[in-house]
Amino acid sequence: MRKLSLNLIAPLAIAALIAAQPSKSMAADDIVDTAVNAGSFKTLAAALEAAGLVDALKGEGPFTVFAPTDEAFANLPEGTVETLLKPENKDQLTGILTYHVVPGKVMAAQVVDLSGATTLNGQRVDIKVNDGSVSVDDASVVKTDIECSNGVIHVIDSVILPASDNIPTTAEKAGSFSTLLAAVNAAGLAEALSGEGPFTVFAPTDDAFAALPEGTVETLLKPENKEKLAAILKYHVVPGRVYSTDALKAKKAETLQGANISISAKGGKAMVNKAGLVATDIDASNGVIHVIDAVLLPPEKKLGSTEAQQMIHDAVAKGSKLYNEGHHARCADVYMSTARKMMSYGDQLPENITHSLSSAVSQAEGMHCPIKQSWTLREGLDQAYYPVSIRNLVAVLGDQLDLNSAAFDDFSKEDDVVWMVEVKDEATHVWTHKVRIAMFLAAMRHFRDDLLAREYRVDYRQLDDPGCQGDFASELGVAVRKHRPEKIVLVEPGEWRVRELFQETAKELDVDLDMRPDRHFFATHEMFEEHASGRKQLRQEYFYREMRREFDILMKDGEPLGGKWNFDSENRKSFSKEGPEERPNPKRFSPDATTKEVLELVEKRFTDHPGKLEHFDWPVTPKQAKQALDDFIEHRLPEFGTYQDALWTDEPYLYHSRLSAAMNLKLLDPRDVVDAAEKAYHTKQAPLNAVEGFIRQVLGWREYVRGVYWKFMPKYLERNSLKAKASLPKFYWTADTEMNCLQQCIGQTLDYGYAHHIQRLMVTGLFALLLGVDPKAVHEWYLAVYLDAVEWVELPNTLGMSQFADGGIMASKPYVATGKYIKRMSNYCDGCRYDPEKATGEDACPFTTLYWDFLMRHEKFLSDNQRMGLQLKNIERKSEQERREIKSQAKRIKSHLSANA
Repeated sequence: MRKLSLNLIAPLAIAALIAAQPSKSMAADDIVDTAVNAGSFKTLAAALEAAGLVDALKGEGPFTVFAPTDEAFANLPEGTVETLLKPENKDQLTGILTYHVVPGKVMAAQVVDLSGATTLNGQRVDIKVNDGSVSVDDASVVKTDIECSNGVIHVIDSVILPASDNIPTTAEKAGSFSTLLAAVNAAGLAEALSGEGPFTVFAPTDDAFAALPEGTVETLLKPENKEKLAAILKYHVVPGRVYSTDALKAKKAETLQGANISISAKGGKAMVNKAGLVATDIDASNGVIHVIDAVLLPPEKKLGSTEAQQMIHDAVAKGSKLYNEGHHARCADVYMSTARKMMSYGDQLPENITHSLSSAVSQAEGMHCPIKQSWTLREGLDQAYYPVSIRNLVAVLGDQLDLNSAAFDDFSKEDDVVWMVEVKDEATHVWTHKVRIAMFLAAMRHFRDDLLAREYRVDYRQLDDPGCQGDFASELGVAVRKHRPEKIVLVEPGEWRVRELFQETAKELDVDLDMRPDRHFFATHEMFEEHASGRKQLRQEYFYREMRREFDILMKDGEPLGGKWNFDSENRKSFSKEGPEERPNPKRFSPDATTKEVLELVEKRFTDHPGKLEHFDWPVTPKQAKQALDDFIEHRLPEFGTYQDALWTDEPYLYHSRLSAAMNLKLLDPRDVVDAAEKAYHTKQAPLNAVEGFIRQVLGWREYVRGVYWKFMPKYLERNSLKAKASLPKFYWTADTEMNCLQQCIGQTLDYGYAHHIQRLMVTGLFALLLGVDPKAVHEWYLAVYLDAVEWVELPNTLGMSQFADGGIMASKPYVATGKYIKRMSNYCDGCRYDPEKATGEDACPFTTLYWDFLMRHEKFLSDNQRMGLQLKNIERKSEQERREIKSQAKRIKSHLSANA
């Protein structure tokens, strides 16, 4: 039975079940036959027979059974077993036995990421490790991994019992919910909460009710407030049995009252709306209880536009019929009562509508002719019909395609409208790759269709709709005038420019903007600020370690698995001369009708933009993104670590995940990605160096980069520590260059809208850095050409990591190398007309020439950087003649490229 857990955010991983040596496999027999043949489970076998569970546990499964021995049953109070075996107690016996069975085959070594498991009974068992012994609830595991044809048996030394009290009884016995129970009784909900369920109750303590304004509880308990009280209590109840870990992953839940509650983690504490979770996962026979320290109040019911329009529609239909039949006075009465009812909503109606109705009622009251009264009131109702406001205009941008987004907290299908718009400006403020445009539009349209299927009200403007304004500000103005929202709800955009635009536009439109945090990420802005506070230098490595500790990822007893924080030294291998081994192609997704429509639109509207669409096969829905994740974990993660820095001709993906775009558009939660990778290590699907290397990219670099972006913007965009001013070579848009490595990486980028991190950092980025290209121009190219580019992640990676324009915030030194690095990590140099060993001469590699020129140009600036010491010493070994020749060759390269910029 699940016990109180006082810290929902506490680490959930436990050690493997290794209390006893596993027995040899007996996989020829099923679970029931294995137990019978063992000879020590006679009582269990009899109980299974009496409960009618034999056939089920002989079925396909798989199942994991925590099997009590005969001695365990004998230790129950005298007569218990005999009583349970009676036919009239079959349901009770079934409940106990199914509490010992977990769906799936869970071997001892595979439970390290569990603190409990949901049983076939519906309730969860605790799994704990204490001083080397493993327990399931209060039973000790004495033997593990007895394999069967349809599952596995772990032997325990006592019978574990599920919760037998229902939710009200459990709360009553706890002793701190007397006010809640009194309210449940007053609202007439006691019988319902004692029923079959299951229910999940977020239960406020007596102290939580006492913290309400004086007299509130007493007022709510009065019979005349029964309906209001019931609505408040139902707002604390979620259908089903939702445990704490599942609740946190879901981020929100729909209550019996109809509105959603939000579930989040802030500063290491779990929150339900604004209430703190103080204890979790208290099992009851018909559900689970989580204890909260404040009473949740449902969103105030307002006059929704649909409801208001329906009221007017019904009144006009009824009144018109009466009027046409000659009952003019009765028609006027219908119109008058409807207008007054709407006016009773007071400030919930826009001022202009209130004025229209008030004016019509006032005029009609001074008239004596029912015909004139009818027409005056009808005119007022007609004026009110279309301008009725909505509550929230929920703006969803193209990189916010997540139903669990904070934008949808407390969303009302009746009172709120989702607003989505495709705008040309976002495709042209940089010369955007066709694949990037298509990725955003296809994902947006699929998300729209999903919302409509769920019966959300969606105002969606397509790029090719007549009258589409082409920019956010104009389109938002159209939407605000159309819907007259009380406020605009928006999750913080991933770009400073867009965030400022929405703030300024909302201010100009005189409508409140409720900008909510983006909880897609592990780290909040506050967490990063706390990390950065007081540090002279920021380094991703230290932030990454904090994240590992905070979220207990790849950790054991407070230390990193494997004894070290990263395995970079094992993750820098290149391929042999034969190249990468045969492996399945990444899972690809053929465009459906919606995506095909987008591809045709992009090809037509953005003909002159860079890139091709013929290879478009990216995941554009959450379902597809999950399939892509599963495919990566199974087929490429095992070798990802070893070869993550390797490059090869005509191999765009190698062992990389193809998940960055799905994550950046919020089709895929990074927690699910990290969980899947960590699970792959614990289940021996992938080695630690691969899993750690991949998790570091998601939990480390991805989160760190976002922190840097928001901490240093907007001035970060203007940084140029190396004072680079050269223009971007023309071949970055055409791949027309004799340098094979650049031709490969840029050609691949133009074909697919994709390149992996080493291609970006150590080929295209390296050349621009060595050449001295203006970092803002490099940034704009990266933002334009990669389908996963959103400015929060792209800008620091480009301007900081790649171009060192931030002076060392992102990277401890410039990532510079000669062409020999590319030769070592790839086969790009094979057949290339340039020799990476040479810095001068007709066949000298421009990378090598420009490398030495870079060091000479910035020798003074870099002299204080200890990590550059060895490279700068190599400069000192160059003779003056060599220096002059290198500078001369570099000048010719720059002159040639400048003429073709």
